[in-house]
Formats: sequence, C-alpha cells, structure tokens
Amino acid sequence: MSIVFSGFDSAWGGKEKGAICDLLSTIEKNGSANLEIKVTKPVDWDGAIEHAKNNYSKFKNHVLAIDQGLIVPNKTGQRPVENKIASAFMGRYSFGAHTSNLENPCYCEEAGIWKFLKTLDNLNYKHDPISVPGMAGRAYFECYPHPAIIGLFNLDKRLDYKVKKKDPSAWGKLIECLHSLQSRKELPIVNIKEWVPCDFPQNKENEDKLDSIISAYVAAYFWHFGTEKSSVVGTLKDGYMVTPVNKEMADLIEKKFDSNEINQGNPQLQSLGDVFEEDEQSQTEIEMETHLQEMADAVKFGFDLSNPSWSSLANECKNPKPAALFRSLGDCFSLF
Repeated sequence: MSIVFSGFDSAWGGKEKGAICDLLSTIEKNGSANLEIKVTKPVDWDGAIEHAKNNYSKFKNHVLAIDQGLIVPNKTGQRPVENKIASAFMGRYSFGAHTSNLENPCYCEEAGIWKFLKTLDNLNYKHDPISVPGMAGRAYFECYPHPAIIGLFNLDKRLDYKVKKKDPSAWGKLIECLHSLQSRKELPIVNIKEWVPCDFPQNKENEDKLDSIISAYVAAYFWHFGTEKSSVVGTLKDGYMVTPVNKEMADLIEKKFDSNEINQGNPQLQSLGDVFEEDEQSQTEIEMETHLQEMADAVKFGFDLSNPSWSSLANECKNPKPAALFRSLGDCFSLF
C-alpha cells in the first residue's frame, strides 16, 4: 500500500509565504514503513491551491496535516482548545497557542484557508481526525508543531527555533532532532539529511520548510500509531488539534481537558481492542481480544483477511460487542 503524508505550514494572512511538504510511504506486509521526502517548497495561498489541484488529485491515499486553525466559530478571543493547550503546557513547557478568531483577517470570509479547504473538499477529502489512523482514502486535520516537537522527541521545553527568536542553538537542536528520524527504528525519514543538511541556514523560508516537514511527519505518525502516541484535543464544533504526546503530556491533557474533548469520535475507529470490560474478561475473551486486534492491524495495513478462525470466533464469542465487530468487519471483507 502506498500513501502520501503532507504537511502545510500555511501562509496564514497571506503577506508572507508558508511551505508545503510531501512524504511518500510504502507500507510493507510486515507493517514496516519508510518515509521519503518528495518535495518541500515555499508556497503562498495560490501556490498551495495549485499544488493541491495538480498533485493531490493523483493521490489515492493521502493524509494532510495543516498548521493553522481549521474550525474557528468564535468571533473574538481564543478557541477553547487554544486556551486549554496554554493552560496544560505553558507552565511545564513554556508555550501556548496562536489566537484564532473571526476578527483576525486570517479567517475573514475571503481568507486563503477557506479557499484551500474548499479545494480539498472538492477532491473528496474527509475532515474527521479521529478516523485518520489506518484509514484508506484522503483526509486532512489541524496540527501544531510546538507540542509535536516535544511529543516526538521527548524534549523538556519548547524549542525557540523560530527566526524571530534569534536562537541558533535551538535551530541546531531542531535539525539534530530531525536528523535522528533517519535512523529511527519505526517510521524513519530515509532522506531527511538530503533536504535538511547540518548547515541549513536559519531564515524564514527554511523555518517554514522545517514546519512543513514536522507537520507531514505528524500526519504519518498519527496515521501509523493513532491515539496510542498522539492525542486529538478539542472538538469538531469549537476547534481541535492533533499532536504527538509523551506520557507526561498526555497526563497534563487529561487534567485540563474534559473527557469529551480528548480523542472523541467513533470508538470502533479508535481502538478495536478496547471493547471488552476488563473485570468481566475470561481467558477465552482475552484470546478473542488478541485476535480482534490482529484483525484491526490487518485492516490497517491491507493484509490478507482470510483467517478462518475469525469466523468461528464470532460464533463462539459470548460478549456481544466484539462478536458484532467480528461479524461487521467480516461482512465488509466477505469473510463469514
């Protein structure tokens, strides 16, 4: 299975350019995957829309992470997700979030972001972040590089790599982190050093390119590992973000966000292995749960689903929830 993961560090208000990055990935039958940068380039809104029309229409499987608010219903102030992200992470990691509201010209009726999203919608992209992990087809979601960098590389605080911060050591640290992805056991970017050399100059254009690469990697990371290693915080009504998290970040999120603001969506799309009540599990059900997760993994990576034991498991399962899932998935793939 081939899939493209993209990141778009948007042009926001349009006075300056942003950048876009496309990562190509081929998923092997053993579940392994290498990522390869195909392009990272500066774009304004017209350039981003042209890139989408000329390229994204060719991608059968594609996930795009966008570094800008995508759901902004509030006229003034911050979105709830921005407020709570700051509350969760400012004290520990020293970062908050940009304010998004309809009074900001970035979100006016004719803003570039709405035209770009309209282009994606016309290409049949789905906007439902919790359904992204393991999906086939096309989708996009909102991301945020600052928490992503901390979650991906387990850092102690925000990296002040932005050009306006004038911190060459933080810039060098980010390049070092990105280079570590080339030798990462799971989900490496095999050619990262070709696109981001050690002496990569610290300027605005390159800053945008780095943000686009990080965003593209967030798309790949979330697709591969789902809510095991990332969190979807906020809601599709008031605004949300997707970010990789470490254990400490996940704990801070749980303290500041309501339960209905964390990883919400169709539970069957989140973790098919979580349908059993732990205190009621028999040994047989534990074995069935293992098979269920195997089946979920098979669906995720497009493996042969013709294991005859799953049919009998559905018939033997006394717990109605996993039994129904076995049968519904089996019906989809004509197993039973």
